[in-house]
Amino acid sequence: MSFNSVVEFIAYMLGQVIESMRAPMSFNSVAEFIAMGGHGLYVWLCYGVTLLALVLSFVLPRMRQRQLLREQAQRLRREEAGL
Repeated sequence: MSFNSVVEFIAYMLGQVIESMRAPMSFNSVAEFIAMGGHGLYVWLCYGVTLLALVLSFVLPRMRQRQLLREQAQRLRREEAGL
């Protein structure tokens, strides 16, 4: 392959780099996607643990807040009944 100028060569090389970056990772089947080239257990376990941590970091404080509000309401009712 011959180039008439340095600019043509640079344009060609940039095109090659961009094309190589565009190549998507592809799998031939859903089973290959799940297997992740033999690393599926590790990959999906990491996703699961991360999702669990995110869900718990959202749910647990709300559960605790509801519990505290119930306890405060109960304490207020007892105080009002005792007066």
